Amino acid sequence: VRGRPTINNSEIRIRYKGNQSSAHGGGGRPDNHKYRYNADREGIDCMMVRMVYFIHDVTDEQGAFSVVPGSHKSCFPNPYQTNSDTMRGMIGLEVKAGDGIFFTEALTHGGLTNHSDQVRKTLHVGYGPNWMLSQNAVTADEPQYLTEETRSRLTEERRDLLRSWPEHP
Repeated sequence: VRGRPTINNSEIRIRYKGNQSSAHGGGGRPDNHKYRYNADREGIDCMMVRMVYFIHDVTDEQGAFSVVPGSHKSCFPNPYQTNSDTMRGMIGLEVKAGDGIFFTEALTHGGLTNHSDQVRKTLHVGYGPNWMLSQNAVTADEPQYLTEETRSRLTEERRDLLRSWPEHP
């Protein structure tokens, strides 16, 4: 992320038996420049990146996070359906509890169907340039909300991670 990065969303996701996350992302998304990926003489610029932390071991059978490798570099939308279980090129990334996956939102990604009885929980934290406001579904394009009590406990460096531009309390 070029410029000063900030956290623009964070959430816990809970996946029950039978739940799947449809594939989304990938190159060729002119409808939303917020998730672009670019490489030039100055290096790589990911407009938005995400860290997913895993609370449990997760296998493909348990609904593993899945990706289409290299799809972030495409200039064309994926011509295939959005079913993470059957999309051409999609692979599951099996993980252990405590693992994290860091990726650009420009990468085609989703979640395989959870066929197990284990309820799967993940923590998601999204980062982007400081001018990009919230990317949570409910508060999209609004400033991050931080209580004064929480703000008072943070160092200036940590406040900067939650401070969008222009400055919002």
